[in-house]
Amino acid sequence: MKVTVVGAGNVGATCAQIVAEKNIVKEVVLVDIKEGISEGKALDLWQTAPVNYYDTRLVGSTNDYSKTANSEVEMFAVLWEFCKNESNLDKSDRLFFNPVHRHERTVP
Repeated sequence: MKVTVVGAGNVGATCAQIVAEKNIVKEVVLVDIKEGISEGKALDLWQTAPVNYYDTRLVGSTNDYSKTANSEVEMFAVLWEFCKNESNLDKSDRLFFNPVHRHERTVP
């Protein structure tokens, strides 16, 4: 099973950590629009796996939604005010946050 967490801030990273520590999924994908944030947090969490006794793989991605393919669960930990203001989002992000288009993009 694969879980995607969109938003690598404090809430998103904590969600990814809790899901990983439960050891009930094979992979957690952490996605954010800020360059390097999700990759760094995913790597930090993955490196704690041996100490915290879990095998879940954590992967980070900046605006590469292809890594979210085949996710059975999507968790959104993004600021709603940010999403509502479409000037903050480029066209592909607006499509991603639209539930109809999001489903088409993330589930092959």
